[in-house]
Amino acid sequence: MMIQERLKDLRNLMAHQEIAAVIVPGTDPHASEYIAEHWQERQFISGFTGSAGTAVVTSDKAGLWTDSRYFLQAEVQLAGTGITLFKEGVMTTPSIVTWLGSVLKHGDQVAVNPAMFSINGLKRLKDDLAVYGLTLNINYNFIAQLWKNRPALPTQPIFELTTNYSGRTSADKLSAVRQ
Repeated sequence: MMIQERLKDLRNLMAHQEIAAVIVPGTDPHASEYIAEHWQERQFISGFTGSAGTAVVTSDKAGLWTDSRYFLQAEVQLAGTGITLFKEGVMTTPSIVTWLGSVLKHGDQVAVNPAMFSINGLKRLKDDLAVYGLTLNINYNFIAQLWKNRPALPTQPIFELTTNYSGRTSADKLSAVRQ
């Protein structure tokens, strides 16, 4: 029930800003492999806890795209939420953009939190959406508005991995990058 309420609240925010869809990736602004709780926006809106996947919410539909590692887990975690599982890598599964092109109308706006995408990723998404007459909107972070008790950003100090984990010293890696 909690996920259904969050979806309803998200859709209300979307309607007020004339946003037809929101894409919520399971990433953070640093493209980290392990994401701090603060950045788990996809998990917040969908309930899906797998490490790979993207949620998409429209005014009347919602989907979650993930790969075969998580098909069973996603089916269980999405049950009763109103979110449809889209199995990436299966021939009949549309891409997110193709699906949006089929369920939205020409001129609709699709919103993302731009912090969760690289510059190139945003450009590619904008170009892909344009093929269907859809516009990318990066002005709204709806999840931040909805997530009232969001975990704080991590405050633990960073540390350097020793070479037995990293394979090379930081100085060696920086030298290679500079070359």
